[in-house]
Amino acid sequence: AIILPVLLLLLLVPIDFYRVINAKMILKSAASESISKINYEDVGVGGLEDAILDIVDECFGDKFDMNEVEISFLKEGPLVDKDYIYYVYSSDLADQNPGNFQKQFDKRSSSYKYREVELQMSYNIKPITIFGNMFIGDSFDVKTPVYKRDIYISGYERP
Repeated sequence: AIILPVLLLLLLVPIDFYRVINAKMILKSAASESISKINYEDVGVGGLEDAILDIVDECFGDKFDMNEVEISFLKEGPLVDKDYIYYVYSSDLADQNPGNFQKQFDKRSSSYKYREVELQMSYNIKPITIFGNMFIGDSFDVKTPVYKRDIYISGYERP
């Protein structure tokens, strides 16, 4: 008669720890997914936070209480110009250099603009067992690492 309550108490201990670990794993996936799905329309116009939370709700809303999901760190970097060179096949250069394939391409300069976005999310989880309350506390914040991504803003603009 005493074995069943002892087994029950022993099984209650890992439940909240499992919930915390599971929430952390899913929150990392949600943060990674949301930063990968944002685009240039969301950046710079002030709707980035709403766009991120909408993506999390759409993809992971059934796994979280969305009232407890927060963006704990969000930073939009400055607009950066990135110059690069690309090569275009030129029939004129091909006629001038028929034996040298490398010299049949014309170098052209171009550029694009991007902005770095950094994101960290947190989720407040409440324990459901007595032991979780004793070891974790009334609530526990699960945080993701800071994720970074460069978001393409615009392409080459002629001066």
